[in-house]
Amino acid sequence: MIVRYIVERYNPVNSWEIASEIAFNVGSEAKAHELMIGAALRFPNNLHRVTPFFMTDEEFLEQEHNQKLKRICDDILRQVV
Repeated sequence: MIVRYIVERYNPVNSWEIASEIAFNVGSEAKAHELMIGAALRFPNNLHRVTPFFMTDEEFLEQEHNQKLKRICDDILRQVV
């Protein structure tokens, strides 16, 4: 089991949801708090919190693979444009 951290935002219907401006998870709680502080400065009327997110090894490897593919696609698009 791998622990990652996500930033959540409180929405008006009394529930927490993943903050769309930070829609990814990070490996350290300190980095997640930095992201949360940045989101709170950009959106001062919203409440934010850091929550642990548990992943299996397979889910983590799949996520890392998808992020690698996104970076490759971004590089290709930058070269084309």
